[in-house]
Amino acid sequence: MKEGQMAQAEGACHRPLATSRLELNLVRLLCRCESMAAEKREPDEWRLEKYVGALEDMLQALKVQASKPASEVISEYSRKVDFLKGMLQAEKLTSSSRGTRASRKSWLRRC
Repeated sequence: MKEGQMAQAEGACHRPLATSRLELNLVRLLCRCESMAAEKREPDEWRLEKYVGALEDMLQALKVQASKPASEVISEYSRKVDFLKGMLQAEKLTSSSRGTRASRKSWLRRC
């Protein structure tokens, strides 16, 4: 992605005023993950799954931080992370069922 497109994609995300470096990093990574999820990805693309895992870790750390954001803000972050996790799970199920169908077809051809 070109630098101008990256800035435009990041600007499209809703960014509340972050109160800590951890929250700022979470918001930036969340924005990037939402952009990646909206794009067409290769089946072997691993980054989004790893990034969502990092988001979960950051969110847990943010929840116990002394200067944590309001509970509504944390709920919004949690909702977005859960959505991304669900989307990845759905993609895995879809791709595994395609693989199962393809292997069944090749097995049936051998019979």
